[in-house]
Amino acid sequence: MPRISRQKHLEAVYHIMVRGNNKEDIFFDEYDRMRYLDTLKRYREKYQMHVYGYCLMNNHVHLIINCNGQDISKIMQGISLSYTQYFNRKYDRCGHLLQDRFKSIIVDEDSYIVQLIKYIHQNPIRAGMVENASEYKWSSHKIYLGHKDNYEIISTNFVLSLFSEDKCRARKFYAEYIDDSFEQIIAKVEEDMYENIDKRVIIKPCDINKILSKVAEYYNICVDDIVLRGNKRYAEAKQIASYLISLKSKLTYREIGEKFYICGSAVGQNIRKAIDIIINNKEIINYFNLALEN
Repeated sequence: MPRISRQKHLEAVYHIMVRGNNKEDIFFDEYDRMRYLDTLKRYREKYQMHVYGYCLMNNHVHLIINCNGQDISKIMQGISLSYTQYFNRKYDRCGHLLQDRFKSIIVDEDSYIVQLIKYIHQNPIRAGMVENASEYKWSSHKIYLGHKDNYEIISTNFVLSLFSEDKCRARKFYAEYIDDSFEQIIAKVEEDMYENIDKRVIIKPCDINKILSKVAEYYNICVDDIVLRGNKRYAEAKQIASYLISLKSKLTYREIGEKFYICGSAVGQNIRKAIDIIINNKEIINYFNLALEN
């Protein structure tokens, strides 16, 4: 039977579950978990996505991600490949660590996001690992209670705003909600996980000319200045354009390089430099997120 195309949408929030191959453990110690969160942070910065929640269990991971217009498959494949390479090197193994096809469900209601947060944060309790969600170190639960996010991964404002506009009251209501009974939520979430996965939705193609035009407009230059070979004066514009095209298209580095008359490895260098620029200047990515929506 042919595999059904994964359900996707450019402005979607996803519930993601990544499981170990043959349901085997994917974390053997706390350093493995730290490495996974470091990888998640790196990809959050690269794709400027919002992570609303996570829970790292022994043999699987739950994530709630707002992909911010990016291809969720591209994001998750990158995270999984990076972590698998680390894991195989550390434990002198080879082959697949994670199941080839992660589970993903589009979240289309705010109330359901709240249910999902509860579901994933209660996972360690259901597994008999802890008696209280606050006892578990490897979930985002305590960040919602106001603890420091050491990995700078989680965006709490949106979910907390669903409880109250006042952040202190929101955290109080959130804590009470997490501690309540959750049997009905378990049934609802697990039904969706098994029945509403991988339906067909078409993703709009990336307009590369529009990206180049918006980058040129931002830097007050011509498009030709961006694509001109060896023009170091506009290196930053070329780096940002390379990053945005990589972000919003399925082109390989080699294919992007052909548009700028450079090799694929040079594109990779441009993208890494662009990520550093964006991390230090959020105004740039905010500008392009708005400019490329229309």
